[in-house]
Amino acid sequence: MFNVLIVDDEPMIREGLKTLINWEEYGFRIIALARNGKEGYEEYCRCKPDLMIVDIRMPEMDGISLIELIRAEDNDISFIVLSGYSDFAYAKRAIKAKTAGYLLKPIDEEELIQYLIDLRQNIEERKQWSSLIQAEYCHERDEFLASLCLNDFKEMANVQENLHKFELEDSGCQILLIQCYENGQKKIKSELVSFFEDCKKGVVFTINGYAAVYLRSDYSFISRTDMIKQKLMKQIHPFCKSIALGEFMPSVYGIQASYQTALTLIKHQFYFEKGQILTKSHRKELDSAHGILKEELLLDEYLNRLYYAIDVVNIDTCRTVIDELGREMMHRDFSEQQIKKQFIYIYTHTMNKLLQLNSSIGLDSMKVNDCATDIYKIETMSDLIEYIFQQFESIIKRIDNGLTGTQMKKMIDLIHKNYNQNLRLESLAGVFNYNSAYLGKLFKNYTGEYFNTYLDKVRIENGKILLQKGLKVYEVAEKIGYADVDYFHRKFKKYEGISPSAYRNHTG
Repeated sequence: MFNVLIVDDEPMIREGLKTLINWEEYGFRIIALARNGKEGYEEYCRCKPDLMIVDIRMPEMDGISLIELIRAEDNDISFIVLSGYSDFAYAKRAIKAKTAGYLLKPIDEEELIQYLIDLRQNIEERKQWSSLIQAEYCHERDEFLASLCLNDFKEMANVQENLHKFELEDSGCQILLIQCYENGQKKIKSELVSFFEDCKKGVVFTINGYAAVYLRSDYSFISRTDMIKQKLMKQIHPFCKSIALGEFMPSVYGIQASYQTALTLIKHQFYFEKGQILTKSHRKELDSAHGILKEELLLDEYLNRLYYAIDVVNIDTCRTVIDELGREMMHRDFSEQQIKKQFIYIYTHTMNKLLQLNSSIGLDSMKVNDCATDIYKIETMSDLIEYIFQQFESIIKRIDNGLTGTQMKKMIDLIHKNYNQNLRLESLAGVFNYNSAYLGKLFKNYTGEYFNTYLDKVRIENGKILLQKGLKVYEVAEKIGYADVDYFHRKFKKYEGISPSAYRNHTG
């Protein structure tokens, strides 16, 4: 549907034209009316119609002057001229101004319809041709801007000529670079054109798979002005993985430096939170962080610290170790893939070690493989660290809940019921499906006592009861699990400060 603006100083003509024919039947619609040439020009600037029907004689500005004014800046719009009488001088000026038709009042309906039929085909063809020319122009401009970003000016032909052709000369420049999700580039380019190009603030193009904007002046304020930043991010955030603003350069010849700054930030997006525009302040963070040499990372040290933190069920230490490892890899300028590989190594080796010592924590190789797959899908360092921590936290809670809630209580209950038997940590480890050394550490962590110390104290307490009943020392030793009476004597004195016989005599 093509838009029509009617300009006539007679209200009856303006309103009559609206209802004279069914405009939409012929592919047109009336979008505005104006009373004179001055109003007509204002309405033209506001709504940019495809066709204007203009009366010749009007106050303030006549129709032909209006047409000539508009034609000087718009060669695509079509005009039909209205006149109340035959005026050869006006007709000649109308023809010179490239009007599509000349209608005498009163307007002949059939003549108007024929003009519209012809104009519709003409406008459609002109718009198609204009679109092709514009598409070719944009394609050439895209390729030229990409070349400016990637190549040395001295090695390029016709640089100055193309700068003039694409209206890029005599201005500073800054590159805004956007990494798009798969299938998101078309939508992002459309939003960027609406945001920057339609208001002449920038030129949108593509370069090596990225969407980019050539900004004509310093737009660092984008990242600092909340309203503008929020509006931009709201439009493109669902379709973009990262967005970076290169440094402002005072001349177009600095475009390559601005592009490289933005590209460096894009490639290090993994280090930063999502949903923000990366700028030179983020670049300074990177430069200061990367001052440490890339010497060999002592992963085994982190592996051991992490294992021991899990071993003693210490969530805070686990978090500290993971955070430190992440910071150190960032400081050494590890790539995203290197960081993910190191964390997968840490995760799988820690899990394997835990499984060897404790097969009851409920992990299997499928779960470990799933975690490795998830790690490669994560897009930022902070999300990766949080994910790794959550995995280890769930293991710590599983160990803690399993032991304190059930198995440790069962183990203690077993000791109290069977203290007079030949209890050994090795035999209990088999019962509870743990490595004996690992079970001993967990028992110590839960009770605060080593296994043998705890067992001795249980035996001594029960021995004291028997001594109070008047049993002989050797009988008590035998009943509470000590085959050697001298050994019982030493243990009793160690914990009670007196001999078993003295205790019996004192309490019996």
